[in-house]
Amino acid sequence: MSTMRTRINFSIGAICLGLLSVEFGLRVLGLHELPMYESSDKYEYRFVPNQRCTVIGKSLIINNLGLRGELPNGNNDVVVWYCGDSVINGGIHTDEDSLATTIWDKHAENQLGSSIATVNVSQGSWGPENTFSFCTNHASELGKPDLIVLAVSSHDWNDRMSFCYDGHTKDMPSHNYGALANGLNKYFGRNTTCLSQEDRCSSPVGREFDQWLQFSEELNSKMMLYLHPTIEEIQAGNYNSYGNEILKWAINNGVLVCKGLETLTEGGFRDNIHLNESGQRELANLWMNCFEFPDDIEALRSTNI
Repeated sequence: MSTMRTRINFSIGAICLGLLSVEFGLRVLGLHELPMYESSDKYEYRFVPNQRCTVIGKSLIINNLGLRGELPNGNNDVVVWYCGDSVINGGIHTDEDSLATTIWDKHAENQLGSSIATVNVSQGSWGPENTFSFCTNHASELGKPDLIVLAVSSHDWNDRMSFCYDGHTKDMPSHNYGALANGLNKYFGRNTTCLSQEDRCSSPVGREFDQWLQFSEELNSKMMLYLHPTIEEIQAGNYNSYGNEILKWAINNGVLVCKGLETLTEGGFRDNIHLNESGQRELANLWMNCFEFPDDIEALRSTNI
């Protein structure tokens, strides 16, 4: 009997030691401090404000609006809003210094010797409707933009807010319960249940682009689009039907479009749509060329003096 009890105690101890070892190993990778999310009745969700995380060696700095990076300080010569989704947000896969917005900001300041505030207004899976709602609700805190860059993909032509996020899910945790628990939630947690693509397509398309254009005119801000491709679109050499609708809208409304399809390489992608850090650098370089850099930014600064 004592031998059996000893074996049981030894097994329990070994299991506990193993779990502690796994927890420690995952904590070294930073899985105990994943960025947390909170729901919103205005723009669905955002990062919980004021977080600093290091996950698998990648640093994330989340400001007091729940966005990555810094906000305008009131003394900037030029303010630029980059508004989009996970493509420019980068998530836990992209270090703060490797984001296209950060690279573009540093290059612009070095070239011009000016203080440029590049605001990364983005969250994973946000569409133009999300960013529009966020910016109209936080306009005073974001600073008056001299330039608005709406970063979209083809599917954003019919993207709609569905307000389906209601708390802790595998992709958007609302709490950290420890590295092992976070890891298990990532693979076995519940998904966010949203409206089907057919339901979203039933509402009018293009409305959010019109709203953005009107908003930019009210702010007296220059607006342009960045149309991001998927690998499938790069291989086909064309945007899909929704992407072509976005291009038609831009032509009809006189909005400049910066096309990733013509410049980004497949090696810069980590999946069909998201960029790795090499792709973020390619994107920053593309933006510099699209602006006829630095003339357009110099013009923005001149109008601000």
